[in-house]
This record gives sequence, C-alpha cells and structure tokens, in this order.
Amino acid sequence: AEGLKDIEQASYLALLLGEGLYVTGSFNEAEDVFQHCLNLEPSPERKLQLLRALGQISYRRMRYRDALGFYTDACKYAPLATDEYIATLFHHQAKTLYRLGQYSEAEKVLNKEIRIRLNKRDQLALLKAKHELARVDHAQGRLDDAERKYKLIATVAEIEDYKSFLPPPLYQLILLYLERGEVEEAKIMRTRLSRAVKTVKDDALWNALLELADGMVEYELGNRNSAVKSLVSTVNQ
Repeated sequence: AEGLKDIEQASYLALLLGEGLYVTGSFNEAEDVFQHCLNLEPSPERKLQLLRALGQISYRRMRYRDALGFYTDACKYAPLATDEYIATLFHHQAKTLYRLGQYSEAEKVLNKEIRIRLNKRDQLALLKAKHELARVDHAQGRLDDAERKYKLIATVAEIEDYKSFLPPPLYQLILLYLERGEVEEAKIMRTRLSRAVKTVKDDALWNALLELADGMVEYELGNRNSAVKSLVSTVNQ
C-alpha cells in the first residue's frame, strides 16, 4: 500500500512537471515525463490524465494517429472522470479524427460531446463543439448545413460577446463562399472578419489569416496585385 501511495504521489508531481514543460513548448521533455510516469502503472484516474496529455502533445506535433491512440485509450477510463473532463476528451478526439479524414467518426464523437455540453449549459464550449461539427459538414461537402451552423455560431458569439471566438466561423464562411464562387458574400465576411480580428487580444495568428483571406478574395475579384501583396504579407508575419 505504501508503494502504491509513493507511485501516486510521484505520478502527480510528474504530471505537474510535464504540464509545465508542455506550456513552455518543451514537447520532447514533457512527452518523456508523461511516458515515464505512465510506465509506473499509476492509478486509473492518473492514467486518464497522462494519456490525454500524451494525446495533446502528439496532436500539437501533428502525429495524429498517435494522438488518436492515446485519446482512445484515455476514453477507456472516462467513467472515472467528470462530465466536463469527458466532454473535453471527446473534443480532442474528434478534432484528431477530423485531421485524419475520419469525418463520420468525428461527427459521432462531437455529438456525444454536445449532449454533455447541453446538460452543463457551457455556452462557449458548446459553440466550439458545434463549430467543429460545422467543419465536418464542410469537409464532406454539406455546404448548406455548414453555412447554417457557421452563421448561427457567429451570431451567438456576437450576442454573448465571445470576441475571441467570432473570427473562426467568419473565416470558415469566407472559405465556404469562395468554394461556391460567391465572391461578394466572401467579401462581406472578409469585412466582418477584419472588424472581429481588431477585438482579439492575441491577434498574430488572426492577422495572418486575415491577410490570407484578403489575398484569396482579391484574387477571385481579379485584383492580382492586391492578392499577391496580401499573400506576401501573410508569409512575412
């Protein structure tokens, strides 16, 4: 019993260390710590946390099949966790399935997440899940369904003042309208995206994506020089 207690304490401290390394971008070191800790055979609750952490590292490093393996293993311990934790785990798993092109499976997992989010009344987390579901529709060519979901998400984000989450659906709508050849609609969304990006604190990524959107729209409008300038600006950011 004393040995089990020591392992549990060591695994907890290792988890904290690994998370600290992960936050600073030291993925190799964090992965080593998490994996070593998992090899100690800690409690099922700790295994769940470690497997999820290893999944996050693999996802960030674009090793999506590895990430899916970790998330799938973590789901075996889901009954031990809170509903919020399980919903977050489902969210990560679904995003990984999306990256692997397994859209039907991603849709099933997202619907499980959404059922939990609806019961917990977490509006922002629910919006994020529905946004991923819209991307699944988009990827499978269900453009009308995707458009409807993106618009609803953008509307709710504006009403609830979720400034940081307004750019994602607007950007996706630009891509969708360009895919349809509806350039004027894409131009309108570009203007809305420009306003939304100004309200985001950590705006480096969104400034780059805004320039990319500008380039794509200008190209479709026939303004080749403006398009090139926007695309060059994106590369330089």
